[in-house]
Amino acid sequence: MRKRVLLVPWSLPQEGEPPMGAYARQIPRYLSLRLEALEAVEAVFAPFCLEGEDGPQLIVSGQTQTAEELCEIGAQYEADYVIGGHLVVMETDAEIGLQFVEVVSGQETARTIIGSLQHCRELFTQLLSNVLEEVLPTAQGVHLTCDDLSPRWEATAPFLAALDRQLAAEIGEAVTPEEVFEGFFAAIVRDPTWEEGAEQLIGTALDYGLQAPPVAAVGIHVLERLVQERPQMHKAWEALGYLYHADGRPADVIRVMEQAFTLAPQAFNSHHRLSAAYRQSQRFAEAEALLRVGLTLEADNIPLLNELGVVLGECERHEESAACFRRLVELSPISGAFHANLGITLQRVGRHGEAEEAFVNGMRALDPHWNVYVNYAELLEEQARYLEWVQVLFEGIRALDEQPEERIDLATRLVDGVHKWTGDDSPPPEVQAKGLSWLVGLLESLVEMLPEHQSSWVVLSELYRLDGRARQALECLLRVEASDPDNIWLKIHINSIKASLP
Repeated sequence: MRKRVLLVPWSLPQEGEPPMGAYARQIPRYLSLRLEALEAVEAVFAPFCLEGEDGPQLIVSGQTQTAEELCEIGAQYEADYVIGGHLVVMETDAEIGLQFVEVVSGQETARTIIGSLQHCRELFTQLLSNVLEEVLPTAQGVHLTCDDLSPRWEATAPFLAALDRQLAAEIGEAVTPEEVFEGFFAAIVRDPTWEEGAEQLIGTALDYGLQAPPVAAVGIHVLERLVQERPQMHKAWEALGYLYHADGRPADVIRVMEQAFTLAPQAFNSHHRLSAAYRQSQRFAEAEALLRVGLTLEADNIPLLNELGVVLGECERHEESAACFRRLVELSPISGAFHANLGITLQRVGRHGEAEEAFVNGMRALDPHWNVYVNYAELLEEQARYLEWVQVLFEGIRALDEQPEERIDLATRLVDGVHKWTGDDSPPPEVQAKGLSWLVGLLESLVEMLPEHQSSWVVLSELYRLDGRARQALECLLRVEASDPDNIWLKIHINSIKASLP
């Protein structure tokens, strides 16, 4: 059974500059991450946070916690051990007093480590060794290193400060991106050979860059700066290309991804993104060639196969495209998107029976996709199979319960079709045979399932009116008016219905 170890921020008995608080939090936090590499230990870091007038704030105690206090904290986290301590940072050295408390017994053990900040990697490794001796005293041959840290304290210090600002932002403190990234850049400038520090910067930039605007621009700006600082770092170029891809900038994707590929062709992991940019730029031959290169390295790479299927389809090589999508369905049968792509491709070459089979399989997939229902519905509509068309759209609305925009789209298609039938002199025979009551029931089921879809209420109102149920028709329109009070069309129809009431 894994031992659960809780690490908390160290106290700072002496007064210090703001970075001291970062060290008191981030060094034990780092130790917790290294301990997590062990199967026998589950390590957790718990920052102390105070809710002040200006919002949440990270705090560091001015004095070492008692064993009783640490036991109380440990019990809240269901921990076996709590590790606290105190930190004294001098000009070139650090003194760290580690405090170990076994939660069940309350037994407390103390250790003091003094080491040189100029050899901070060795100091951190020594800390880890002391922690392991207390937490896993019977472990044999267990040795953890801190090789992912810079050996230079002048680089590690701003790196820890940057991580601390990032943590503060996560708990809700008002932290600007500049506060976070300036620390990261200071770290990699002071140790230009430290790849792990630069990779942490890349990861943080991606976190920002994949958020909604305007936050996304921060990540892009940071990586644009990084490729200037580290022009030979292929991962930085590739990450920047990823954000350009997410931002819909194919020309920029091509520019930076080609640079990443040139720097490290064997380590390149974005063949499908660069290929997509080539495809969007109508450079189909280059797109296909790049994908073929990637597939020689990994024949069943799903993103590459999917992009190749799309490229071949746009080149009207539909049989080859279908072969890609068939393979994708074999590799990932739970993906509705791949079934949809196969069905669409087969439909293009007139193999409607096989296309329908693909769509049906897509509806059964564990991961449903809007494309399945839309394209299957279009196939059924082309074949004048209107009752099945209704059923497919309804199934899609039910299945996509975690995709609100896609549900609204399917509902709109369904309602538009019903509205068209009510206005036609001769609706489809099978619809006519079902009668008005069937259409009313259909829309009643739809508004029950998707009450926020306003046009469903409007068309249901029209159906009620045709069925001689004016009061229910009025109720539908009044419901819509409540969320759209300035709609003149609604007011006209509401007044018209009111005038017809006895």
